[in-house]
Amino acid sequence: LPRRPVNLTDLIAGGCVIALSGGFMLLAMDYGLGSARRMGAGYYPFVASLLGMVLGGVIVVQALLAAPEEATDFRWRPLIFVSAAFVLFGLLIERGGLLATVVVTTMVGSMADREARMAESLPLGVGLALGIWAVFVALLGLSIPVLPRLN
Repeated sequence: LPRRPVNLTDLIAGGCVIALSGGFMLLAMDYGLGSARRMGAGYYPFVASLLGMVLGGVIVVQALLAAPEEATDFRWRPLIFVSAAFVLFGLLIERGGLLATVVVTTMVGSMADREARMAESLPLGVGLALGIWAVFVALLGLSIPVLPRLN
């Protein structure tokens, strides 16, 4: 049988998304899930992790079904900068606050694309930070630190 080409970049990225989402899902289960009517602290992270695992699965399937012209060599830049953005978010959210953390991680994640410009990434990060604050803090009332802790 002829060997079918695989999009190695997407295969590895999808596997990383599945692994990271699975890890977050395990952590979310420690916070108590509750139910859809009475959500516990871990309910939203659990559902978001589940969606992340599904998205990772879709990426893996697409990588395995890639047409020959879509198959690419592995690229390190996206893996490094997207992974760094995830890690930075986890490290910064408590002390840096939601707004600054989302702006920083958006800018770091955008560096995965060689054509991205900081002048475009900064307004995107600010818009995302404000949107995330509006949904999760203002509307849902989650107690997420919004501003940096200075002590």
